Amino acid sequence: MKKFRGFTLIELITVIAITAILLTIIAVPIIQGFNLTRAAQGFADAQDRARTLIRRLEAEIGNGAAVRDNGGERGAVDVVVPGQNLNTFELVRLPFTKIDIVSPAQGDPVRGPSGAFINPDTGKEDPTLVTPKGQYNLPARAGSSITRYFVGLREPVVDVDGDGVPERPGTYNNPYDGLLLERNSRQDNLFVLYRVEFQPKVWRRVNNDLRFVVNTDLFLDADNDGEPDDLDDPAFFTLLPGAEADYQTGALTQQGLAKAARIKNWLRRAVVVTETSRYDMIAPALASAGKVVYDNNRPRLVPLVRFQPVRVTSEPAVGQLTARTGEEAFNIEKAGPDVYTTQYGSWSNLFMRLWPSVLPGQYNPPPTGPTAGDVRLRWDSGDPYLVARTWKDSGRERFSIFGYDRNTMASEDEGIELFDVTRYVQIAALPKSLGFNNSFNRPYAFTQAILDADQRSGWLAARNPDWRRLFVPVVPEPRSGKVTASFPIQEVGSDPTVPYNLRVPTYAQESAQSAGDPSLGTGVRVSPFNDNGAPQDFTPNNDPDVNTGNWNDEVFRPVNRRFNKLWHDWPTLAPGLDRTQYVKRYIDLRLASQADGSAGPLDPRTGLARAFVTPGSEEVVGPDQRPGPNYGRYVRYQRSATRPVGPNQYYVNYTDQPEPDWQRAGITVPPYDPLSYDPDDFVQAVLQAPYRAGYLELNSRFGEPVPSAFRDNGGFVPTGNIYVSYRFQYTEPNDVLAVDYDSSQVLEVTLTIKNYPQVQNIPNPQTITVRGSSEVRNFIR
Repeated sequence: MKKFRGFTLIELITVIAITAILLTIIAVPIIQGFNLTRAAQGFADAQDRARTLIRRLEAEIGNGAAVRDNGGERGAVDVVVPGQNLNTFELVRLPFTKIDIVSPAQGDPVRGPSGAFINPDTGKEDPTLVTPKGQYNLPARAGSSITRYFVGLREPVVDVDGDGVPERPGTYNNPYDGLLLERNSRQDNLFVLYRVEFQPKVWRRVNNDLRFVVNTDLFLDADNDGEPDDLDDPAFFTLLPGAEADYQTGALTQQGLAKAARIKNWLRRAVVVTETSRYDMIAPALASAGKVVYDNNRPRLVPLVRFQPVRVTSEPAVGQLTARTGEEAFNIEKAGPDVYTTQYGSWSNLFMRLWPSVLPGQYNPPPTGPTAGDVRLRWDSGDPYLVARTWKDSGRERFSIFGYDRNTMASEDEGIELFDVTRYVQIAALPKSLGFNNSFNRPYAFTQAILDADQRSGWLAARNPDWRRLFVPVVPEPRSGKVTASFPIQEVGSDPTVPYNLRVPTYAQESAQSAGDPSLGTGVRVSPFNDNGAPQDFTPNNDPDVNTGNWNDEVFRPVNRRFNKLWHDWPTLAPGLDRTQYVKRYIDLRLASQADGSAGPLDPRTGLARAFVTPGSEEVVGPDQRPGPNYGRYVRYQRSATRPVGPNQYYVNYTDQPEPDWQRAGITVPPYDPLSYDPDDFVQAVLQAPYRAGYLELNSRFGEPVPSAFRDNGGFVPTGNIYVSYRFQYTEPNDVLAVDYDSSQVLEVTLTIKNYPQVQNIPNPQTITVRGSSEVRNFIR
């Protein structure tokens, strides 16, 4: 029998060593390959997730009816992270990490007998519906639902005992990179990207009455104004350290318990659109040595998603046409736009510059010029200009127009406040039928905006002619992306007790008025009826007073009476001029006071030199001048673009007109001064008036006075008033307006997905950054 010899220990050890080496040589590449594959899968997963999210965001933004302004705290999110001292927790604000997309209105808002909405799927009343349901309404308009994307902690509150009531705040835990926290083996709790659809107001029954109320599941309404208090709160999804939660002990205050319940309601509606684990939407800012940058104890964080409006810088606003075909007027080329538009709307962070055309330092009579009717030259470098910007008054943001002079002021943040736009918008937005603060009638928006600015800057009290010549007020409309440069005449005055519907100025009245009332009349006598009860509308042939007094006496203030007097005295007043051409029945809107007796915007004595009538905005109502049954009753007059003016017509100068060569006619005219006017000077008030902005000419045929009454039931009812309403503006064609703004009509989305692959020898996360932009296609201009 043959014997076999066994292996020695040395041989076994040698074999084991060789086998280990071979296994290492074979296994390590395999393991490394698995690690690299896992890392590649993480990178591919992050890339796919990022691209999918960008496409989804672009589609939702493009299909939305609007995107709410997310500038400042409105688009920020507050998060709580560990401080440099790991036993403390710090509140950090992440800008542009929240976006609210207003969904288009859906369905037919029809309610059933009990007041609930009708479900289109069943055709029956559904008390669970808080908003209408169904297809989008076309054309698209804003609905009551909002889609919100925001960054938030995956587990912001913790239900310890499982009873559905949160008892502790959730804390951030990143066990992977060891930057903000030490590496650990606990379950991660990272910041993720949420998507949630919600309604700020819902249809609910309150005291047996169904109506829209604040959605108290998600929001507070502490002041009971019917609007959610914390719709734009950056900490709506975060328990604030100290006031709402003690992050060291995990205890919640009473305020924190209420907020935790609302956060739980947000979680029920929200969906995580990244991943629930291994994905983080924040990154700490690192110094060159790879250390986290801290501001005192607070880490500096970089959000990995940004919903940022497109920034437009110095966009020249386009002025709209002043007059359309069929609305021609003389010297219309001097009238500037009253509306400027930009490419996009939905402005935020607004800043405007307006370079007004230059008023001549001295006007010369024709033909030498420059004259009042000339188009003014463009702004010249070095001249003062206007800046419209946001500023803070006692902690509150306001928007005003400032005069800026680079020669005396260090920056555009300085300036002389001329017009309080915020105040104007607040008053103009009030219902015209309601009082202001429910205590007194609605103030005059335009005048009040000037007075509020003057109260702070004193520019009116100083009567600085430079700022008065520069004054060009405009009002931006951020929603539509336009700037309005004209204002209604009803917004000028000083006595707020005059109801808004009575603020149409009465520029002509049936009789001569007292010296304190500069309104004009149609020319009947102080005792408007004779002994037979018939009105006496005098002509130059039968006016008993034309042989006495002067043309500017109080008795000759009414339209007809002044015409009669001027006709009678013309051979003495201006013997070289044809009275059939120069004697007219007219109203000079520069002298016409407001309904409360204050000066109008066209009055040069106010010191605001640029005002003129917005073309096409005027409405003139007066007695019917055509014979017939309606004679003397009020009708609306029609504008005539040419002279002579017929019955029930008027001719108006929107702007200053070129004047004739007065020297040839033997008339000496004083140098034109846009800041002064003498109503008792024959040359200024009579000869030059037809060439000034605000001149309104009526039917001036010799024997056709404006009627002062109409026949009714065998008697006469006095009328004789002429009412004129119009808009006014200060812009000229060579004024240049440039606008800086962020537009929420076009959103840029930058998204970085950071995926931790859980591979020990590849500790760094896999990241992919994608960018996209989308225009709100259904944006409501």
